[in-house]
Amino acid sequence: MKVMFILALILICGGLFAQNVNYNTDPMSGRDIVTIDDCSKVADWTYISKGKLSVSDFTYYSKHSLLWEFTIDKYRNSVVGLVKNNINMPLPEQIYFQFYPNAHKDVHPGVLRQFKMYIGIEDSKGNRVVSFPYFNINDCQWNGISLKPKEMTPFAYGAKGIEDVKSIFIGTQEGAAEWVNGGKYSAYIGPINFVYSEGQYFPQKTHEEISALRETAEKKRDILKEKLDAQIAKGLTCKYELSALTCIDLFLGYNKSEEQEGHLNRAYTQLEDLIKIADENIARLDAIEQDLKNYVEYVSPNMNNIKIIDGVCYDGLRPVFLTGYNGWGGPNDFKIMRDLGFNYYAPEFPTYAYKEPEAIRGTKANFEALRENNLAVTILLSPHYAGGEAFEKYPDMDRNSARRIANVFMPFNVQSEGFREYMADYIATLVPAIKDFPNFIGYDLINEFWYDMLPDFSYESFVKVMGEHPKDPWTAESKFTKYNTEEFLKWYRAEVEKYDKDHIIFTKVIGFGEVLGGDRENISEILSANGMDQVNHWTDDDGEFAYNLWQQCINLDSYRSFDPNKIIQDGEYHVIPFGKPNFSKKKMEFVMWNNFVRGKDLNAIWVWGRDIENTANPFSAQPMAVYAAAKAHMDVNRVADKVVPFAKQKGEFAIFYGGSEMQKLYTAADFTGVNFDFITNKMIEKGKAKEYKFIAIMDDADVSKEAMEALKDVNVVKFKTSATGKSLFGSLKNSIDKYGCKSEIRFNKWGLESRSYSFDGKTYFYVMNYDRKPIDISFPKTAKDLLTGKEYDKIKVDSLDFYLFEM
Repeated sequence: MKVMFILALILICGGLFAQNVNYNTDPMSGRDIVTIDDCSKVADWTYISKGKLSVSDFTYYSKHSLLWEFTIDKYRNSVVGLVKNNINMPLPEQIYFQFYPNAHKDVHPGVLRQFKMYIGIEDSKGNRVVSFPYFNINDCQWNGISLKPKEMTPFAYGAKGIEDVKSIFIGTQEGAAEWVNGGKYSAYIGPINFVYSEGQYFPQKTHEEISALRETAEKKRDILKEKLDAQIAKGLTCKYELSALTCIDLFLGYNKSEEQEGHLNRAYTQLEDLIKIADENIARLDAIEQDLKNYVEYVSPNMNNIKIIDGVCYDGLRPVFLTGYNGWGGPNDFKIMRDLGFNYYAPEFPTYAYKEPEAIRGTKANFEALRENNLAVTILLSPHYAGGEAFEKYPDMDRNSARRIANVFMPFNVQSEGFREYMADYIATLVPAIKDFPNFIGYDLINEFWYDMLPDFSYESFVKVMGEHPKDPWTAESKFTKYNTEEFLKWYRAEVEKYDKDHIIFTKVIGFGEVLGGDRENISEILSANGMDQVNHWTDDDGEFAYNLWQQCINLDSYRSFDPNKIIQDGEYHVIPFGKPNFSKKKMEFVMWNNFVRGKDLNAIWVWGRDIENTANPFSAQPMAVYAAAKAHMDVNRVADKVVPFAKQKGEFAIFYGGSEMQKLYTAADFTGVNFDFITNKMIEKGKAKEYKFIAIMDDADVSKEAMEALKDVNVVKFKTSATGKSLFGSLKNSIDKYGCKSEIRFNKWGLESRSYSFDGKTYFYVMNYDRKPIDISFPKTAKDLLTGKEYDKIKVDSLDFYLFEM
């Protein structure tokens, strides 16, 4: 009651401040989202108790955040917080924002782990509610705060809930339950968002408007079809235009379902995209009709003739990039995928079905249909779908039932002999049935290699590892978990290779920086190909860069550095971050090319079929994204022989793979225009550091004693974690010049990525602009754009532009 009384007083207090509501909506999410404060104005807030408030750019989630600095006084034992008044909005279904607490140096380490936050809301009638029980907030990381006002607790027994939102309070108490120690603290607060049901707050398109626009889209579709048929009758394949028509037909079908389900704004936006796609391709067909020089030929590789050599897929002498979907499709879907221009599909086969002859026959029929439609295929072996009867038959698969509760993706004990017996029978049944299909590429062992540290292992085996870390049992358990999961992967690969040694074997390692339950480098050594489950988390739409893809880049470049002669496969590429609508054609092509030039050879996009994942903004709900991904895929395969060498280049210098600010150093290195690699403790200990002009290391990186010894005769440049990205960029350029690192062509532009190589008397290079502003570059001599055939002496590279040049 003391908490509620204090918060009630807070919400009554506060002067009048100008409302800062940002009327944005998300037309494709099925919800109306209003940013009531983008955290760009300190004046919109007042603080309770002493404190300091400023605007900062420290966030992945938006350009602005509030930097709130405050002091906890244990003797005062009062309330510390911020209030935003005069919101005056209807009651939302949900409120969400990002919160990042950070202890100052004079505070005992780890104290913020006991930080307790309260959210309070007052309506126009003076009713007040509070989040109760309170949130547990993690120190030194972004915490997603989400709450539903109707579920919040009224301030007093018998009090009413709230009807609207006049003001909101964010804060804490100074009491013992909230804080262990007093002292100075700070926190960052991201934009405050209110979520409403679709059409509740923002105008929603009507069925009449959608019907009228659909009629226009259908007419455009018919014009495109007529012009396409005319060119095909002349003997042209017109694969690009066929891809566009297929995309339009697919989404015209989806669109009716979107409307029927009430996603009216999204349905309308889809139709707008389909009209744009139709107009673009009608114009191109008109240009072809006028002059055949405007025609771009695309010849599909033969996916029943793929051979893998040194980590590259080949159709004869032609290198091939594989792009498509994963999911649960059938023969009719495969024809659509083919006509869209894709050449790859990644299904799965659940373990619980392996004893069902019909399931095996169905999988073989799908493989045959994929072969007929010229689509390559890998298969996910899915032990996370082990049936309940397996756990009953083999109790040691999950001794305490904790595995199935904690993680559905690896819900088994990797030490379990029963589980291995179960999996061995599954493999012996499935692998011989599919291994001889000519379009078959390989095996994905596990969906999301992710193994939580739980007391699942035998105590006897754990005691041995504990001896290595007597004062740190959590480190011991982490190392023990990694050892056992990696040992399991070795067994798993060997079991598959009893029946098939000819196809690649990989696993879907989650696309974050770290791998819970395994070491990314060790997994790369264990398996014959490198696998991913990559998610583009941070789009950085309002920040310094137009697109922040650094985690994706780091994961790809780390695999390339571990072994450039291994395939990189992404079995579940979440190319569109959830909650990001209207993914533009330019952005999608930029993202796809980012993958190609870093050597991602196989790319299975999540997911095929709108009805499988009709969430906020999946890839399968955005026609422009599908169209652009297919176009980028066909473009890269036209010039694949020129693209493959970028990922095979040996770096001039190397970045140590570790340190809290490694991403910042990587970003700076990426803009230098000089090829570079990652290097690990293990690689250094093996003498690999001597292959580079210098090694760049962040000053907080965990370099082993053995690696430090091996670096004695190597040029090492250390960089401070406190340095900004741009200052690191300048320092790296100095080291590159000092140690004589070479590059075929180098622009030295912040925000501009470029890599290059020379072959047969010509120089090949690409440029990608991550910056939000255009960047001007000039060439030493005329260069030809390999995608369009145009020639340039200089060019303005717009934001999110990609160019591939021959000079």
